[in-house]
Amino acid sequence: MLTLILATFWSLFLPSVKKSIYFHREETYTEPFKTKVSNAFILMGNHFHNSFSNTYVLKWSLWFALSTCGFIQVQTYMQPLWTAIVNNPHQPIYNGVVEAVLTILGFVGALLAGVLKVNWKILGELTLTICSLLQGFILIFSSQTEHVVVSYVCYILFGGLFHFMITIASSEIAKYIKDESYGLVFGINTFVAVSFQSILTAVVVRGGVVGFALHPRDQYFVYGCFHIVVAMIYMVIGFITWLSNRTEYRRTSLLT
Repeated sequence: MLTLILATFWSLFLPSVKKSIYFHREETYTEPFKTKVSNAFILMGNHFHNSFSNTYVLKWSLWFALSTCGFIQVQTYMQPLWTAIVNNPHQPIYNGVVEAVLTILGFVGALLAGVLKVNWKILGELTLTICSLLQGFILIFSSQTEHVVVSYVCYILFGGLFHFMITIASSEIAKYIKDESYGLVFGINTFVAVSFQSILTAVVVRGGVVGFALHPRDQYFVYGCFHIVVAMIYMVIGFITWLSNRTEYRRTSLLT
């Protein structure tokens, strides 16, 4: 909390940005304010259409949003699960150490993702399916274990897979969009992720009209099922892509 407060105050003293892509562009002549705003939204709409009309970008962006949603939810409510697992108040707790290990492992995973030479256009759906499936089963196993150390290991494995794949997803998205669209595309992806996460919180964690206020163990069982559903989605996408490529290959072979 202290670091967040300090970061907020620090940002207040940073110099303002002189220009931006959409609303504060460099101009050789002065435009009316209404025209500036209109042109900014037109450019934003063009960037949005050019980026998300690419099915490859859309596919990775959807996974980016869903997986980020799942990771934020798991990370936010991991402490209550560990509290539910630990029945002995005198048992040593290593929650902080586990978070530190996950941070280091995430760094290593990001580096590994950067040096791998893989054609993700071919292996993308398969990898996303396998990793999401593993994450789902890890969370379900973690929700049922009676040993907090096992839950620690599950959390580290889950987070390591996320950091590894989110680096690949970010890279693949960035390859196929314009440089000027980075902020817009990743901003939209993050907004969608946080929106899904808010819905998940309202339904799973909170009580009230739409919420079930589930026990932490049941919450993590739901999160595991959520990731398995994501895996099923990408299994279907992968099958459709394979079928489309096979049909295209046969058509090309007949023409030649």
